[in-house]
Amino acid sequence: MKSADLVMFATEVDSSGNVIKCDIGLLIKYEKWEKIAYILYDSKIYKVHGAYARKAGKHSHKTKICK
Repeated sequence: MKSADLVMFATEVDSSGNVIKCDIGLLIKYEKWEKIAYILYDSKIYKVHGAYARKAGKHSHKTKICK
């Protein structure tokens, strides 16, 4: 993932790690060694673990993140 990519990310996750809600935002920065993504969505910057963020694309609705 690179800066300015559209990414699908989990905005709500329950205590067992299951994703409740997903949205698409703009990737500001991704720290590969920390696996932390900084995503701009709805005028806020979200700090998301890399496991809950994927590059959005043609088949992004079929990813493991959002079901």
